Amino acid sequence: TFKIPISFAGCLAGIQKSRFNCSGSVTYGNTSMQCWIQRQNGGSHGTIGLSDAIMKSCNCFFYRYGNAAGIANITKVGKILGVGERTGIELEDEKAGILPNPDWLRANRPSERWSDGYTANTSIGQGMVLASPLQMASVTATVANGGKAWNPHLLKRVMDHDKMVIDNPPSLRGDLSATVTAEEIELIRKGMWKVVNDPGGTGKGARITGVEVAGKTGTAQNWRRNERGVKVDDNHTWFISFAPY
Repeated sequence: TFKIPISFAGCLAGIQKSRFNCSGSVTYGNTSMQCWIQRQNGGSHGTIGLSDAIMKSCNCFFYRYGNAAGIANITKVGKILGVGERTGIELEDEKAGILPNPDWLRANRPSERWSDGYTANTSIGQGMVLASPLQMASVTATVANGGKAWNPHLLKRVMDHDKMVIDNPPSLRGDLSATVTAEEIELIRKGMWKVVNDPGGTGKGARITGVEVAGKTGTAQNWRRNERGVKVDDNHTWFISFAPY
């Protein structure tokens, strides 16, 4: 799911129409970072563009695309979308999550140095990334709204009979449509449509008769130690979507 905000970062960098090759893995330093398709059956996705990379959820594409966009643009988009920060919803215990970047690394892991490998991991939502369902719902709404990122709220207004006591009108957190064209945003929207409606999409199970659903599949990973002290990875499937397309 985190590949969607990364898609916007590429739009800021002007690379949204670039094509990148997936040979099954990309090497950064001494580390070979695989695409899920190579782990699954030794395959690859070949050279693809943004919409098809979203449809296929290609890791290698987004490793390369994220690095081409740059961590500065990823950070900028995160602030607009409310990723790595509190969204501001009226809940005191809302968590900010983590959108890692060089500043975050210096503050939290001073012995480590930011690298292209870190950017690649961030670009597929792994590594140190933490995002809440509310944040990803806000990201999805921004795609649906053509780039307008609205602040989520629980309270609209409070009335005392005919007198308005509290008024909390909708407010924009940021507007990507001010710098990203409708055509560029449509590349992301179309990719999410393909996830559900294209024969090669990863979310065909979300189809609803009579409604065009757009979405993005994802895996929320949780590392823990079992009763024997062995580190295990709990994978939780999640899905962001909007309808009608």
